[in-house]
Amino acid sequence: MYSEIEQAVADMNGQADEFYQADRQEEAMKIAHQLNLRKYEEGLVSAIDLHTSANRLMQARAEKLNARLKYSLKKRLVNYYKGEPFIGE
Repeated sequence: MYSEIEQAVADMNGQADEFYQADRQEEAMKIAHQLNLRKYEEGLVSAIDLHTSANRLMQARAEKLNARLKYSLKKRLVNYYKGEPFIGE
């Protein structure tokens, strides 16, 4: 049982790192998209490039949400091992 708890804490910490990385990636994609939008308005990039950067931003946001969900689940599991109910009321 102790090893399962230890593994759950390690998984939660790893997922926290993954969430942090996804957050930084989303921020980078947001900045890149804003730059491409400005370049598009000035006629320096095509609509396809703008669309591609928008898709990358949406993908980064989806990955961030996925990482957040996984972290939340791992945290609930650790809290369950601490004696809290897994599903709150």
